[in-house]
Amino acid sequence: MHQDEAGDARGQKDESGKLQNRADVSTLYTTYRQDLLLHLQSMVKDRDIAEELLHDTFIRVSKLPAISAIRKPRPFLIKTARNLALDYLRQQKSGRQRIWKKWTQN
Repeated sequence: MHQDEAGDARGQKDESGKLQNRADVSTLYTTYRQDLLLHLQSMVKDRDIAEELLHDTFIRVSKLPAISAIRKPRPFLIKTARNLALDYLRQQKSGRQRIWKKWTQN
């Protein structure tokens, strides 16, 4: 997590902090869902995969100790989603290369 994007990641550890984090995730989801989905779709070219990556993005964000400390949520979310999409694309490429190699050896 980059300091400029996330700020101080230390957060409250009491129940009210957990409840606040849930509300923060919900607000971020409502605000940035469409923008992130379009960004992910442009990367992976598949709406269903983009939806899964969007879901994974918000699961990661929900695990942060202090979501309210994220100073610039849009760039933080885009970077998180982009990294997940790149991981996905690398896995797909690696899988295709293994299949191609196996197919050409036979």
